[in-house]
Amino acid sequence: MPNYNLEEISKHKTPYLGNNSKVSAIINCLPLPSKNYIQRYMSLDTKEKPLGLTVYYEKQEGSAGQNLNASSYTIMEKNALVLFAMIKNLDEIKFAYRDSKSTGSLDTSKYSVIFSYKRRDIENTYGNTASMYDNLELLKNALYNNSSNNNFKKYSFYNLPEFTDEEVTSARAVVEKYFKALHDKNDKAILETIHKKRK
Repeated sequence: MPNYNLEEISKHKTPYLGNNSKVSAIINCLPLPSKNYIQRYMSLDTKEKPLGLTVYYEKQEGSAGQNLNASSYTIMEKNALVLFAMIKNLDEIKFAYRDSKSTGSLDTSKYSVIFSYKRRDIENTYGNTASMYDNLELLKNALYNNSSNNNFKKYSFYNLPEFTDEEVTSARAVVEKYFKALHDKNDKAILETIHKKRK
């Protein structure tokens, strides 16, 4: 579990999602869900309810190994908690990923993996986020003492035979689909990743 500098983060808290500089500063204080990604862009949806924030991550140039793993999902959930606690009128957060480097401008079509968090769902797990806005102890307790830290089991990796790039890509897509279905509590999609579909 990464450390959060809540004193620094709280310097940028804002009642309004539309405060672009403060929202950006909070995001910059958050830990990355994976060392293989960097955070490059964000977009704010402030025109109508639900008010939304999307944080975009892209693959680090030259990075190798796993993309997102079990701890990544815990970090994303904790980051969502901090963002809801520090931005009062935020309703929904999305974390979007692409497996390539951007070319200097945001192209949303390149982000194929997206995880969405609604304030009410985070509050069902961690408690009322509005009270955390002025009480960092409440936020700290929610971050470090909540049982959702154990939502995902640790995985061990062993030496495996060589696979083709196509096999690795296919397997990774299944794993990402499984964890997204798990996050969305979509039982049908979870089963589809475990059992081969019958024609």
